[in-house]
Amino acid sequence: FWAREARERSLTLWLGGFTLAVCLAVFGLVTGFDQLKSLREVTCDVSARVPKDEPLYTYDPDETTEALFPLYTGRLSVSLFSDEAVRERLAEHGTMYLVAIDKSYRRRQRRLDALKELGARVIFEDVRLNSRAFRLLVIEQREGEFSGKP
Repeated sequence: FWAREARERSLTLWLGGFTLAVCLAVFGLVTGFDQLKSLREVTCDVSARVPKDEPLYTYDPDETTEALFPLYTGRLSVSLFSDEAVRERLAEHGTMYLVAIDKSYRRRQRRLDALKELGARVIFEDVRLNSRAFRLLVIEQREGEFSGKP
């Protein structure tokens, strides 16, 4: 009888300790991983580099990208889905800050090459292995280009 109670108590203590250790490890590791993979810091860095009175544009964003700036910075972004849309905005404003966020290297290079043809300069870059690559570009209308204004 006494041996059985002692065994039950030790098993209960052991299981309780094991459960506590697992919970602490999981919550500690998950929180650390979340902070490591979080896009908050890079989103805030990008937003801080764009003057407050200038619109922030995103180039062909996915759903996650569209939500980043309002979620982390409270700043809205304007999504542009084609080179033609970029040209139109550039003609209207003369200068624009454009964020290109890509997941694959091949797509990233094609986009960057297309945007460089428009005169885009990379002013901030954060490339993460096996994750997104952030590029903040500034595009200024070149001298003599059609401005779209009479």
